[in-house]
Amino acid sequence: MAHSKSQARYRAIDLLSASGRAKIGSGRATNLHRLAVQLTLDPDVLSLELVESLSVAGRDVEIGMLVAQFKQTAVAYDIVDEREYRDLDSEGMLLIALDLHRIARVEVDADTIQAEPRATNSDRIWGHRGLDVGRSLRADIETALSYQRMSIKELGSAIGLNNAFPVVCSLMCRRALVSDLSMKFGPDALIALRGQCFAAAENRPTEFVKPPVAGAKR
Repeated sequence: MAHSKSQARYRAIDLLSASGRAKIGSGRATNLHRLAVQLTLDPDVLSLELVESLSVAGRDVEIGMLVAQFKQTAVAYDIVDEREYRDLDSEGMLLIALDLHRIARVEVDADTIQAEPRATNSDRIWGHRGLDVGRSLRADIETALSYQRMSIKELGSAIGLNNAFPVVCSLMCRRALVSDLSMKFGPDALIALRGQCFAAAENRPTEFVKPPVAGAKR
């Protein structure tokens, strides 16, 4: 998360850690959980935290939002359907805290988070998060994908695996592989190693993944 050393005090949970993924659980409990899954799987998200509070002049300001760090900006997702009531003072302090820590705020609702096909794709992939993938198999997959992107079906053929789908999903949950989830996700979906150029992602919807940051501090 972008912040200066003088404003470094904040309370947050790293959702990309093993313990953080456990807190997400099934990813279906609330829209915050659903959005956390979608952001975890997003190729452009560098870090993801549930920020409980931010410090402003020695005072803890309650935030309670998912904050994703992208290449050029940090974004707090304000889920309008689930947020607690804020009076004018609370809203003002929240905006001051986000601005001080150079975090842009984007309001999202249930319709945005549950938009298809991303919602079903994410839910389907996350269902395989508990599958253990051995080191040897993971190394074979990384070697096969180091040369080019390929479909899940093609990957299975390349490494001699009849059904590579669950394995690919598990590695996506561990942020080793990525795909374009704005399209139907199945055996023909293209996948790549995280960090590789994934051109297909440039055409995906940008409702909440690519927030408008005009005027926001970087």
